Amino acid sequence: MSTNAEAEESSVDTKKELESFEYPGLGRTLLVTAGLYLSAFCMTLDNTILATAIPSILDEFRSINDVGWYGSSFIIMGTAFQLFFGKLYSSFPVKWVFIAAVMIFELGSFICGAARNSPMLIAGRAIAGVGGAGILSGAMLIVSVTVPLARRGIYLGGLGAIQVIASIAGPQIGGALTDYVSWRGCFYLNLPIGLITLLLVGCFLRGGTGATESLSGKTWRELLEHFDLYGTAIFVPMTVVLLLALQWGGTRYPWNSPTIVALLAVVAALLVAFILIQRRMQDKGTISVRLLRNRAMWSSALFGMCLSGAMFILIYYLAMWFQTVKHASASESATMCLPMMVSIIIASLVGGVATSYPRFCAPTATAAGIFVSVGAGLLTTLGPDSGHASWIGYQVLCGTGVGLAAQSAMVAIQAHLPAADLPMAIAIYTFSQGTSTALSLSIGENVFTNELVRQLKSKAPSLSTQAILQAGATALEGVVPSNLRPVVQQAYNEAIVGVFYIALAYAVVSVLGAMCFVWKYQKPTAPEASPQEMKDANEQV
Repeated sequence: MSTNAEAEESSVDTKKELESFEYPGLGRTLLVTAGLYLSAFCMTLDNTILATAIPSILDEFRSINDVGWYGSSFIIMGTAFQLFFGKLYSSFPVKWVFIAAVMIFELGSFICGAARNSPMLIAGRAIAGVGGAGILSGAMLIVSVTVPLARRGIYLGGLGAIQVIASIAGPQIGGALTDYVSWRGCFYLNLPIGLITLLLVGCFLRGGTGATESLSGKTWRELLEHFDLYGTAIFVPMTVVLLLALQWGGTRYPWNSPTIVALLAVVAALLVAFILIQRRMQDKGTISVRLLRNRAMWSSALFGMCLSGAMFILIYYLAMWFQTVKHASASESATMCLPMMVSIIIASLVGGVATSYPRFCAPTATAAGIFVSVGAGLLTTLGPDSGHASWIGYQVLCGTGVGLAAQSAMVAIQAHLPAADLPMAIAIYTFSQGTSTALSLSIGENVFTNELVRQLKSKAPSLSTQAILQAGATALEGVVPSNLRPVVQQAYNEAIVGVFYIALAYAVVSVLGAMCFVWKYQKPTAPEASPQEMKDANEQV
């Protein structure tokens, strides 16, 4: 790997820190990692935990018009502030930025739990989303400064598995808390877990670890340029408006409605302004153009965003398929999704061992994309008569691919980029995943709704499509006559299979991203790596 000119111009302080760097002992690393896993679990859980709690929230606040904001406010703010946290992690010790992110997340969770009205709940979700923006990228960065490259894949694989488990288990945990405690318990749950995270990270992670740039001696104008506040002031609202357009388009408003057209026009104008600022700022910008041109960076981002999009489509719509086509309850559908969850956990461990050797990142990522592609392709053949062997086997294929992908892209980034670039590289990677998730779910919802309406109008024109859509997946028996239920069942199957084709397309593109990885690994040279990393590289190659 060629040494970047910018990396060669790293500050003397940064070079000295790298040269004297020593990884903490195993016991300290495990304690810090436990805190990271807990924080990642809570942050990811908040994406899906409200799915089963929203009816109880609506009963209390009588705010059906706000229901979409309960989830979107968290996702939108979390995505919008990803790159800003990348700048913070580049400039300040990772420990304190991460602790600040967790505390913001905890504050938002407390406000949500104590909410007395719908606007207060939405505000709390938005604040929690800002904190969540720094949690996942911070966790990945902390792993890079506490775990040698030879073992990093295993730790990152565990982090990825935790996220997937939290995504799948979210609705079940939310339902249990709502039934036996209160919907407020979905938010108060974060408080004790967050406190444990703060204690573990605060006590066992070294305070000065992770800063790659010195701010001492800079004027206020230089600080303004360093953090690219002008670019951030444009990027955050641009991301918010884009995600709003994606969430509303085709659902609340038609895609050609004045509202959606106006939102997309605003996004286009802000994007032009943002690009102009980034070209002027160069490496000081929110997004480094040099970094985006790096093959390891853009290929990993492409791979990660496509696998993430495919994964969330499969998780959301496979559970819906079980409930609507197989007539399973919410708890039964969770049990029926266990093959995917178990295979993800096992494959993440296998992938962690494989990616302990950086030269295996590209083959592992390619295999992951192929597994998900084959599994998603087979899921498109599901029907009401599909047996256990089919939907279990197809889940295992998809889960194996998702598990193998849990750490391969992240290890590839850390193995091929200078240490000073890691905070921003990780932020770009997590931002691409968040944006892809919002985009894939928006596309999936539009494909599902349009196909379901088309199927119902074709096969059961006497039924009210609006009544069926409002009934949802679990209350169809109350609005559909018994003689027409098989027809509706088949219509749901066709609509969900149509969404699986979107997951298949994402998975196929992920294979192309994996094939663009840097396949030949070369040992890092100073100042891109510490002596310890050089030693690790020598042992691996």
